[in-house]
Amino acid sequence: YYPWQSHPFTLLTTPEHDDGYLVAYFKAKKGITKLLLEKLLFSTKSAVNIRVLIEGPYGANPHLEQPNSKLVGVAAGLGVTAIYSYFSQLAKAQNIVARSKFIWILRNTDHLSWFSNELDWLKSEGCNVTILRTKRYLGESSSYSGSEHPFNKELCIQNIDGRPDLDQLVLEELITASKEGDDIVIATCGPHSFNYEMRTAVSENMSKVPAINVDFKEESFTW
Repeated sequence: YYPWQSHPFTLLTTPEHDDGYLVAYFKAKKGITKLLLEKLLFSTKSAVNIRVLIEGPYGANPHLEQPNSKLVGVAAGLGVTAIYSYFSQLAKAQNIVARSKFIWILRNTDHLSWFSNELDWLKSEGCNVTILRTKRYLGESSSYSGSEHPFNKELCIQNIDGRPDLDQLVLEELITASKEGDDIVIATCGPHSFNYEMRTAVSENMSKVPAINVDFKEESFTW
């Protein structure tokens, strides 16, 4: 037991929304998260039972002041858990998820395995899901569709060299929303530098689409 250690985790689903299960994803690094991973691996089982003390939640559920706006969620790495919550809340409010776009930026598509159920749900709701992989592997083409991926046959996966141009990404989404006559909400979550670049991109480009309302939501893993 580690009674004096506290670890803030982002909840993906709560018991009332997931058949009694409380689901949280976290990355194993060092300390307690490393010990949890080792405990699971040494058990040679797919699951182990442990005792935990849960306190919270802190903060608030994702809330969209403009629920009828087009939602564009842009997540980097584990930030996908926070952004996914916006889409689940949108569906809970019986708003149209199909008008929305979900962009996940990651280095390795192996991560799609533990998030495949959520991605499948987004696709089933008609959401536009795009995966941007920032690290290319030898022997793979520069881009390919989800039909080649074992976890989701309809995913659009694009390989890019280096980090994505977030300024261009935001501008394109704003222009598309403006042409469609839709107000837009851009939600983002990732490392501090990523959130800063997204915040700057929205701030500098929103004046280029004066005909629509632009809202910005930022989530960050801070303690």
